[in-house]
Amino acid sequence: MNNGNIAFSGIYEPLDIVYCVNNNKIIIWNYKKQQDIIIFDKITSPIICLHFTQPKKEIFSDEIKYIAVACTSNNLYIILITVENQIYSDNINNKNHIKLMLSNYSVGLSNTVNSIVSTGKRRIFIGSDNNNLFELNYTVKIDNKII
Repeated sequence: MNNGNIAFSGIYEPLDIVYCVNNNKIIIWNYKKQQDIIIFDKITSPIICLHFTQPKKEIFSDEIKYIAVACTSNNLYIILITVENQIYSDNINNKNHIKLMLSNYSVGLSNTVNSIVSTGKRRIFIGSDNNNLFELNYTVKIDNKII
């Protein structure tokens, strides 16, 4: 019995992370560097689907190397991901610090999302419970980057 909780997990190898989603929280751990756990809880509704990928080029600022697409029952959100390299004086304990930020990009959903996939060419596709397939097409605002 899950008491209404939504929980699922996955791996995203380009960032060397495993993640677990528990309701509105995304919990991330770098399994190679064995760094501290990151908890992201900026989305207030339960997350039912999550996908990590690289963003389209020239949409976000250069420090945004990855994004996560998160869907709740009513909305789709883009989470921005930066990776900062910290080099310690012994040059052995180099760590990549991952930082997640909720972007201003969100869209209301009229269908329940059950899958999100992406291509090597950075295209994102979304499948819904009523057998519809959509492409997430996000673009730059006029004279402004979406952030």
